[in-house]
Amino acid sequence: MNRKKIKTNFESEQRKITLDLIEFDYIPNNINGCKCFLSLNEEQFKKGKYILVNDFVVTSYASINGVMTKFIMTFYDNIGVGYSIGTYRSGNLEMKIEVFHKKTDTKFGIKTGRVTIESKDGRKTVKDFYGECKC
Repeated sequence: MNRKKIKTNFESEQRKITLDLIEFDYIPNNINGCKCFLSLNEEQFKKGKYILVNDFVVTSYASINGVMTKFIMTFYDNIGVGYSIGTYRSGNLEMKIEVFHKKTDTKFGIKTGRVTIESKDGRKTVKDFYGECKC
């Protein structure tokens, strides 16, 4: 009976651990050529503080709880004018990037949207972003 209680307390503590997107100020070595830089807001973007960078193809990096984590794209859809979505996976984490486009947007330039990261055990973080994609 005592073991069960300890296990329950441990599991409860595990669920309390959050998924935090931590800003970083460098580009991982694997990101070459065209890239997207995403920040919490325009001010942080201008300071070079990012929550996510990607290679504009299949690889994205985010600092989760201070650990630089590599995500690989599993799905992408440009859902008409105004919205696109990509999903990525890294171990037990899934990331969804939603980009809200203006009518005149191309694939390059300033972007806004939302990034959601969720673990298989139900922990989740959602952040709006401001960023830019360029070559």
